[in-house]
Amino acid sequence: MVPEILKRMDMLVEGGSFLGKAEEVTLPTIERTLVEYRGAGMPGPVKIPQGWNEMTLGIKLCEYTPLMLSQLEKVDISGTGLRFVGAYGGDNPGASTVGIEVVARGLVSKLDFGSAKEGEKTELETEFPLTYFKLSRNNEPQIELDFINGIEKIGTVDLAADIRQILGLT
Repeated sequence: MVPEILKRMDMLVEGGSFLGKAEEVTLPTIERTLVEYRGAGMPGPVKIPQGWNEMTLGIKLCEYTPLMLSQLEKVDISGTGLRFVGAYGGDNPGASTVGIEVVARGLVSKLDFGSAKEGEKTELETEFPLTYFKLSRNNEPQIELDFINGIEKIGTVDLAADIRQILGLT
């Protein structure tokens, strides 16, 4: 078995495609926030989940595009709509192509213009701390985290449904 390799991708910012201009996309690390607890009679500590750590999405472009530069205008924490689509496939006989889509929202925190040298490719690196992240595989949601609306879904399991109901958010 050969692993799935990214064959083609596109990165969209506010619906505008960076096909041929996005060189690299750094998808966020999904990491739980865990707090250590050791109560009376417990022979050792346990880790208790307390939400999620910050998620950041990065994009490396090969030009200074007005669409990306204009994202600095946004001041709302949900700021910019981001969408990554990738076609992944293996080289196994009969292997089908898998679609991975990431939909996210976040406020641009960094535009790194790098260095400029004649005859060399331009690089613009960006960072977006995210408030929303959803990853789907072949249009089936796998992970959805919405920090503003308290949504925490893994596959078909809604980890925070009872909390949202208690707080009157449903």
